Amino acid sequence: MRSSGAALFPIALLAALAGLTFWLSSATNDNDPKRRAKERHDPDFTVENFTVERFDDQGTKTQTLKARQMNHFPDDESTEVTFPELTYFTGDRPTQIDARSAWLNKDGKEVRLKGNVRLVKAAGAGHPQTVLQTEALTVFPEEELARGNTPVTLRQGGSVVSGDRIEYRGKENLAILEGRARGTFPRVQKQ
Repeated sequence: MRSSGAALFPIALLAALAGLTFWLSSATNDNDPKRRAKERHDPDFTVENFTVERFDDQGTKTQTLKARQMNHFPDDESTEVTFPELTYFTGDRPTQIDARSAWLNKDGKEVRLKGNVRLVKAAGAGHPQTVLQTEALTVFPEEELARGNTPVTLRQGGSVVSGDRIEYRGKENLAILEGRARGTFPRVQKQ
């Protein structure tokens, strides 16, 4: 008995379909750990109770970051930090920023702070202490710039000013309040 190519065609077609079905099943398998890891936002490492210090080219400390926990995420190279305390030692007056949490993009050029955010610029050289409080603030460390779209209160000496939004320019020591701004300023006594 001779078998013709026409008789073998259905068997070859079934084998090809079986192979394709197996390939589709493995390609879309949600149980593959490598495939799931790339699609999920899971940390690849965690650090607890740490301090990181940054120095300039001359060896002078410029920044310190302390926090309870840090998680790094490989899918977008972002970092999340709980209870961060960030101190900048630029200029003649150090600035401290703390919050309940922070998110940093992959190169650290954008930091989003959330929950009881406080920025404190120390008093010095005829300038009173400045305290900024809000619920969310985005900081651009290299530019010493901070922006917030939530209600904010700013205290400097005896003066208290609040507004709906803020832009804080650290290099200029300038705060720009937007929206409904209101303030209380102490009366200056003439001598």
